[in-house]
Amino acid sequence: MPIGGTGEDAINIGAKISHEIVKLSGDLLRKLLDELLKKMEDSPGKKSLQNLLASGKELKTVEISKDNLKDFNCMCKKYGIQFTAVSEKGSDKKSIIFKTEDLDRMEKVLGGLIEKELSKDSIKSINRNINTVQASKETREDNVKAPEKNVKENSR
Repeated sequence: MPIGGTGEDAINIGAKISHEIVKLSGDLLRKLLDELLKKMEDSPGKKSLQNLLASGKELKTVEISKDNLKDFNCMCKKYGIQFTAVSEKGSDKKSIIFKTEDLDRMEKVLGGLIEKELSKDSIKSINRNINTVQASKETREDNVKAPEKNVKENSR
């Protein structure tokens, strides 16, 4: 048997094995991508309106301010809610569309946003009160210092 024939056989076998590996890798990659796409469709958070409509489930709508959208998105992911946000022209509000089956969880999300806003307002109110007290204190100290100057000037 010639030596060249054995080498060609080895090359042919190697090529066939490589082809099968690539074929299996492609099939595996396709399956992994299909699973990933399915998980992305089912994952909570912001979705397209078309995806929500394609689910065939009843939908509800609430409005939130654009300022709260980032916090809202984080909380929806936490509670596993899929939603879409639709802008209204000339408004600082967003219409949030979500599945009716998520209504109980959406109430928790909206309650959390309200609590967060109240705490922000409380902090602002506390800061205003602190500033008012400091201003009053400074005014009072100025009034106390002023008569002392008058007393010293009169005693000369």
